[in-house]
This record gives sequence, structure tokens and C-alpha cells, in this order.
Amino acid sequence: MPLAADLLTLVTSQPAEQAWAAITDHVWHQFTADLPATAPDTEVVKRDRGLTELDNVISGSAWDLWNNFDTSVPKASHTVIDFWTNTSGGKAVLIMDGLSLREVPWLIGQAVQRGYKQHEAGVRGTELPPETTPFANSLGFSQRSSLENNGAGSAHKLKGAFTVSCNLPWRECVDQVGSQEAVVFWHHWPDKRMHDLAEPGMGLHKLAKEVHAGLRSDDL
Repeated sequence: MPLAADLLTLVTSQPAEQAWAAITDHVWHQFTADLPATAPDTEVVKRDRGLTELDNVISGSAWDLWNNFDTSVPKASHTVIDFWTNTSGGKAVLIMDGLSLREVPWLIGQAVQRGYKQHEAGVRGTELPPETTPFANSLGFSQRSSLENNGAGSAHKLKGAFTVSCNLPWRECVDQVGSQEAVVFWHHWPDKRMHDLAEPGMGLHKLAKEVHAGLRSDDL
């Protein structure tokens, strides 16, 4: 998809904070539109490829924008910490490792259909490099595996959390939580499948089909 002239102008000529705001607004609207009931994987791939020109710009002529990414785009880790710190009583955080904007329509749509109240939704950035361990470090954990079997200790930033990290089927995850009131559950899906399907070819199509089924399942 050709990059719109107004977006190109914003990205290449405005201060970093305004440029990143334009970028995040653009990708949010691109990826949160409803997905078709039939062949949703095709639409996901189309949207992903539609960002090629924008990706080329911010990896080339507008590369300097990355110097201000950390201060211009709100981070997912900061949002998690703020929620945890400012919420009293029972609370829970579910981290789906590797989840992206591609999956937002299914995630939000299913939550609404199943009776959840949506308080906030939007683009959040990750740590650079965008890998599992830097994100874990930003929350005060040494690594993802430290959350297994409530083994994260008490030095992290989510005080009082009962921690779980696993790749079990969703229905089996219920037993991992029990009756705890303050839970941080880090699931390895869909990150695990992203690695499994990383070879060239139909990886994104297959992943999109699996995520489509997974996020719409009664077990989740």
C-alpha cells in the first residue's frame, strides 16, 4: 500500500514526538478494523504487507526517529506497572508473549462478546531490542522463566504478585492460578508458535489461522 503523502510529511518533517504519534495512530487504525469472517489470515497478511513503505521510511531516511522511540511511544511495561500499582484488591495481568496489533480485533471483539468491560485500548511500545528478556527486565524480572511456580521473588515491580509462566493449554492454566487474588500470568503463546513457523513461506498465514482460532476459543 503506497504511503499517504500527509503521513510521509509528518514522519519526515515533524518533531519525533509528533511523528511517532502519527505512526502509532496510523497502525492502530490499520490493524483494529474488523477482520472478515472468511479468510481472515489473508487480510492479516495484507495489512502486514501494507506497512512495507512506512517500514522502509523509518528504517532508512527517518532512522533518527528511533533515538526518541523510548520517550515518544508509551511502553507496555509501564502500562502494566501503572495498572498494578494503582489497582487495589483483586487484580490480574495476562501477558501473551508475542501478541501484536494484528490480533487486536479478535482480542477486543471476543472480550466484549463475553462480557468484559473495556477500559482502555491503544498502541504500546516494547523495549528495544523487542525480545522477551528485555521486556521481563523492564518489569523487574530476571527472565520469563523466573515467573514459573511463583518463583519470581519480591524484588520485581509488581509487588505481591503470584507469578506463573507456562505454555499449557488454556483450560489447564486455570489450575495454575487457583484462588490467588493478585496474579501475573505470562503465557508463551503465540511466541512459541512464531518460532515454530519462522521458516520462509506461509508462516504468517498459518499463525494468523491459529491465533484466530485460539483467541476465539471457549477455553481461553
